[in-house]
Amino acid sequence: MTIGMKLTAVMSTLALLAVGAASVGEARAESQAQAEREEGETLRPSQIVRKKIAIDASMAELISPDAVANESAVNSRIIYLNNCKPNGCTVRSGGEDSRQDLSGIISGIRTISAFAYSDAIWDQVVQCVRETFAPFNLTITDQDPCNGQTSGCTVNHWEDIVAGRPQEAGFDSNVGGVSPWSRNCQLPIINNSITYSFANLYGPDVVSICWTVSQEVAHSWGLDHQYLREDPMTYLEGSSLPGGFKRFQNQNAQCGEYSARSCQCGGSTQNSVQKILGIFGAAGPTPPEVSFDDLTNGEQVEPGFIVRTTIVDDNGITSATLTVDNQAVQTLTTPPYVFNAPGSLGEGTHRVTVTAVDSLGTSGSASVDVNIGPPCETPADCAGQGENYTCVGGRCVPGEGAPGGLGEACMDNSECYSGQCATAGEDRYCVEPCEVGGSDCPSGFQCLDAGGTGVCWPGGGDDTSGGCSSSSGDGAMTSSLALGALLGVLFAGRRRRARTC
Repeated sequence: MTIGMKLTAVMSTLALLAVGAASVGEARAESQAQAEREEGETLRPSQIVRKKIAIDASMAELISPDAVANESAVNSRIIYLNNCKPNGCTVRSGGEDSRQDLSGIISGIRTISAFAYSDAIWDQVVQCVRETFAPFNLTITDQDPCNGQTSGCTVNHWEDIVAGRPQEAGFDSNVGGVSPWSRNCQLPIINNSITYSFANLYGPDVVSICWTVSQEVAHSWGLDHQYLREDPMTYLEGSSLPGGFKRFQNQNAQCGEYSARSCQCGGSTQNSVQKILGIFGAAGPTPPEVSFDDLTNGEQVEPGFIVRTTIVDDNGITSATLTVDNQAVQTLTTPPYVFNAPGSLGEGTHRVTVTAVDSLGTSGSASVDVNIGPPCETPADCAGQGENYTCVGGRCVPGEGAPGGLGEACMDNSECYSGQCATAGEDRYCVEPCEVGGSDCPSGFQCLDAGGTGVCWPGGGDDTSGGCSSSSGDGAMTSSLALGALLGVLFAGRRRRARTC
């Protein structure tokens, strides 16, 4: 081989080595970048798993639900939410004892980084957890019961570390939460346990963090996963509850993660509310708060007046009942809680009461006294009630032109003063109850039978006795049906109408 050929070969070899070195460098850079992405990555709820890990019974204090409820053993009602601020927190293996920062489901000494989001987000998480456990005799706090002591603390409590990432505790990168779990179904409760909700994996997602905290804490009391979307013991995303939150549901639900299965301590169903109530009992009764939106004490009303209420309760409302003079009139199970008083009430003073019952069976009520004077006969009799009021069946109600008034377009019941938004094909209007075959409705409306209940619906002949006139276009009633949340009236075609008063 000539010198020139040798030189070319050496240069080629050097070039290949350079390329190889570059490739190795690029691979290392990519690996480092991947690690950095994983370190700072937030995952969607569907990518995250929550685990319960069976522990050695000799490393923990296991007790029965009766022992806690009867206060014959260590009886803690404190759940401490630890955000590890400002500098992270350290836990050690060697047992299960929140008072000494000992955790039975980790190895070695682990440092968990602090909750990564703002104090405002943290406050929302704490409030959500409090509302989730509100039905039970428990205290939720973010103040350390041991005041930072790692030895000598005697305050029994359950602790959930709401911070950091799973890798910091030795778990896979997609583990959103983890809890110790007792295999002994007779002694399912792990006293003074430490559970983990790796909040920094979620981003500032209050719903998901709250869901994880509630589930992991309850695992330490022996609760299994449930195949019920609205309950925090679920693996299923989403919720039909306001705000998308999950709350413990008082119903027998199948156990399971992404499909139903038998419960790990026997049976095919679990009722999370009854299980927790059996351990800690109910919180002090917090009756629903009932208030009247419009009625005031001593107000002059007409027969058949509308009773609109606002009802608030942390545990959810199961029913609300209107009584007039101690006689039950109407019960509703879903909002809006808008009632119709009887049209047969005579003149004089009447006691109006609305009683609400929450999901724990606690009731609350409010009452008001109203006076009924002579019934109205024409819209002119309602002039003193407000602009655009009209007369329906002897009572004054908002009419066309008034927000939520009779004949106004609507999308749901809550938009109507009467609480009734009826549908007819593509048309949706606020309606008022009436007596089919009677003359309750004002000019420009007719009383139609909507599944056994009469409603005033736009259309019908003129009646100038009320001082109003109307005209209606094509279309005639062909049948009546009960539709949607309340009433629906089916017409052959849409009406176009003009009305002047």
